[in-house]
Amino acid sequence: MENVPASTDDAAARQSLEQLSRDRARASSAARAPWWYHAVVSIALAAFILAFGLQGGAFTAAISLSATVAVLAWVLRPRVTKTQADPWSEPANLRTGLTQTLAALIVGGAGVAIHAATGLGWVLWTAAALAAALYFLLATRMESALAASIRAGKK
Repeated sequence: MENVPASTDDAAARQSLEQLSRDRARASSAARAPWWYHAVVSIALAAFILAFGLQGGAFTAAISLSATVAVLAWVLRPRVTKTQADPWSEPANLRTGLTQTLAALIVGGAGVAIHAATGLGWVLWTAAALAAALYFLLATRMESALAASIRAGKK
């Protein structure tokens, strides 16, 4: 076995750790869905809520189209990010994700119910905008937590 000075080993280890840190930063950036991805899902959610202000075939078409766009976005997420990383797989994100889902259901459901009872269109628009904004805010928070977890080497 050959004697290697400790300083060489320290330098090599430091260089390897720096490379690992750069790789984790790249991976965390790649795993994160872009802002426009969440904007598309937010708009689909808003359109779904707004569909309840329509009648007949327009209602059916709007519900179907908005739901299809949202489901396709979720299915295509791995292609968008080019990774299999999932923000919902992060334990800390489970509460945020459930809050996101519950907020959309409560805000959207309340807006639809109030609109159905009063016929006020602005209520539906307000509920749709609020639900979409809450979805976007919480989804980007989940993406940030996922990226931080990858950078820290927890994933």
